[in-house]
Amino acid sequence: MSAAEEKKTKREEFLAEIKKVAEKASKMTPEELKFNYKGILYPSVLCSEATFQAMEKLEARQDDVLIVTYPKCGTNWTIQILHEMLFEMHNKEPTLVQAMLEFGNPEKFEYMNQQPSPRVISSHLTCKNIPKTFFEKKTKMLLILRNPKDTAVSYYHFSNKNPVLPKYESWDLFFKEYYNWKCNLWIVL
Repeated sequence: MSAAEEKKTKREEFLAEIKKVAEKASKMTPEELKFNYKGILYPSVLCSEATFQAMEKLEARQDDVLIVTYPKCGTNWTIQILHEMLFEMHNKEPTLVQAMLEFGNPEKFEYMNQQPSPRVISSHLTCKNIPKTFFEKKTKMLLILRNPKDTAVSYYHFSNKNPVLPKYESWDLFFKEYYNWKCNLWIVL
């Protein structure tokens, strides 16, 4: 199979998985779409207890780069810029790690452990949920922040349009959860 065919196949598999996740989420209540881990809410169709437990066993490396952001703060933009910078610095394509650290199946961590350095890893985790090994190895962490007011408005609309996230009937209901999450983030930073 050629590289182009392999890329096309992977894209088709990815899109099929996204469609399956969206279909599953469409049958869930807003409360079922939320997953609570150590007091922080995450999307239940993207995160699981098994993934968080497997994540705790991930061995961070000193040359890893962990991008930490709240949703809607420029995560994908930052990932792209960092990949381009590392490509130039190392004259090779850095390893792209699957989506967010906390999203997906627990098996992805075996794949991640086999990837060459430098690895660019991204996450929406708060400090208290980032695996301790990232702190022990003194991994570089890039914290991306955005004006909280802009972030809240953007995330409110994103959540109401995204099939895997709970819909909010009002700004007030959304803001209560957003505020609690933001307070947890700032307390542990």
